[in-house]
Amino acid sequence: MVPNSRTKIAAMRWLILVVMSSEVGTLALSAEQDAQLDALSKEYNARADSALTPLLNWVLREGKRVFDRDLGRRLSAAQSVLGRLNTEYSNKAQGMLTAEQLNRYRESTSKKEK
Repeated sequence: MVPNSRTKIAAMRWLILVVMSSEVGTLALSAEQDAQLDALSKEYNARADSALTPLLNWVLREGKRVFDRDLGRRLSAAQSVLGRLNTEYSNKAQGMLTAEQLNRYRESTSKKEK
């Protein structure tokens, strides 16, 4: 079964949000990896916030005059940007893992997708 894009994005978010937290003892991250992933997490959050700023500003500007059709277009554009960002940072985060850690991560995500 090929996972759909929503599943792939969820898996990427899991890596970015969970692996980058300090609670990832199962991967046995080194102090250096933990520091690198923390910096990567901060960079990701800043870029995600920047990507969502136009949408937020539009919603605040429109106020109660937000219509589903208009919001849908803007949400679609924001989701597209965030999807690319998730892919980029997932690849960066996975690149910081050793082969053994990467195997553990893949095993963990494959169990979650079932």
